Amino acid sequence: MFCQYCGSEIKEGSSVCENCGKTLIPPVLDDEAIINQKQENSSETEASVLKEPFKKNIWLLPLFTAILVAAVLSGYYFYEKNVDRLVEQKRVQAEELALKGELDAAEKLISDALKKRPLHKALQKDLSFIKEGKEILNKLNEAWEYAKKQQFEQALSLIEEAEKKIYGKAGDFFKYLSSRINDKKSAVTIMQVKQEMNDKNSVEELAALLTKVSTFKVKEAQEVAEAIKSKICQIIYAEANELLKKKDFDGALALVEKGLSYDSKNKQLLSFQQTIEQQKEAFEQREKMALEQALIAAAQEEIINTTQAVEVLEYSGSVTSLGDFKVWGTVKNIATRPIYMVEIYFTVYDSYGNALISDSAYVYPNYLNPREKGYFEGIIYGLWQGNKVKIDSITWYLG
Repeated sequence: MFCQYCGSEIKEGSSVCENCGKTLIPPVLDDEAIINQKQENSSETEASVLKEPFKKNIWLLPLFTAILVAAVLSGYYFYEKNVDRLVEQKRVQAEELALKGELDAAEKLISDALKKRPLHKALQKDLSFIKEGKEILNKLNEAWEYAKKQQFEQALSLIEEAEKKIYGKAGDFFKYLSSRINDKKSAVTIMQVKQEMNDKNSVEELAALLTKVSTFKVKEAQEVAEAIKSKICQIIYAEANELLKKKDFDGALALVEKGLSYDSKNKQLLSFQQTIEQQKEAFEQREKMALEQALIAAAQEEIINTTQAVEVLEYSGSVTSLGDFKVWGTVKNIATRPIYMVEIYFTVYDSYGNALISDSAYVYPNYLNPREKGYFEGIIYGLWQGNKVKIDSITWYLG
């Protein structure tokens, strides 16, 4: 570029010539250059206009982003909280159902909850417990089916397996299962004892059954225990009577004491114990009497008292609620001397008058003074066909 006045070369973009000092005239642009220049100026102006509000509002972008993220996270949080609440609700409901024995419904609730929370440790553990509980209850049901067929050993074996599965495990659910196991074991054992009881006729065998059933505290077990005690006392009473007939007073007393060790409040044995002691004392006293005087007195009284010593005041018999036939009655000593070991012989008939069985029962108190009343009763187990009873004969000993 050169100065228009002196022709000296000047630097590009200078407005004053360094040689002559005059102001330089700008070069004239052609039309295309002018148009390009205007377009550049216009673009710069528009960009400037657009950038100005953008520069003013650009700080809002992070705020909008933060608000959007917060909204998404908040929604997700509340969604998850609601799922947790529903899952916990199902878990609690399942536990309540399980403690009521409704294990199928409880299992469904837990399974539904696990679909929402597959990795939930408590739910996984509860589901495991419920499945174990269902297995145990199935064993108990199977055991009961065996018991109904009187296959008691198989039934008790299954119950024992169920006991081993929950041994040492704590918690309300296992307490519930333990209770169900004990109830079933009690019921099966009682059924077994009742079945075996009818076939046992010795004190030792019955005592073993009594020990087995006495471990259970349910009402039915106590009733069976009382029935066993009653049968033990009846056996001992009969055996002691045989000894008394032989004048073995000490042996008879020892047997009675053995019976009272099983049932200390048995009225029949308590009365019999007193009778044996009285008879022992009376026997010893009579031995001191002169033989001739005793023989004379015995001969005189024998005529009167051997045939008319006992009067039957009333008697009857009926079937009990357990299907046994019970006989009872009242007698009176109308002799001039005391009598003892009064034995009533009777026959039980059905409703058609057919004789079913003959048996006997002893009167208690065993020792009756003149004009005193005594009572007798006897039970024939399993004789539900019995309808009425008839006394055949009575025997007694003079005191």
